[in-house]
Amino acid sequence: MTSKSDGTTRDPFDFPSETKDIIYKGVTYTFRELTVAENDLCRELATSPDDSFDGRIMIRQMIVLGASKPEMTMEQLEKVPQRLYAHFIDVVNALNDPATFEADPGN
Repeated sequence: MTSKSDGTTRDPFDFPSETKDIIYKGVTYTFRELTVAENDLCRELATSPDDSFDGRIMIRQMIVLGASKPEMTMEQLEKVPQRLYAHFIDVVNALNDPATFEADPGN
C-alpha cells in the first residue's frame, strides 16, 4: 500500500484517472486518461490485417474509450461538429501525453 498525504493508503496499482472537461452548448463532456491496456486496444483496432496503421481511427477509439460523462459510441462521435471534435482530440491527447506527467497534480 502507498501512503497519501491525507494519511490514507491505496494499492500502488489503483490509479485515480486524470480527467478534463469540455463544455459545449450547455453540455459538459468529461474525458479521462487511458490505461496502457486501453491504449494498446486502440492501436490494435487502428491496425489493419496488412499491418497498416490509421492514426485517425486510433484517436477516435481513444476519444470513445476516454469519454466518461457522457459515455460515447463511435456512431455518436461521428455526429459531433468538426470544431468540437478538434477539441476532443486536443483534450484526449493532453490527457495521454507523457510530457504532461510532471505537471500532473499530486505527482
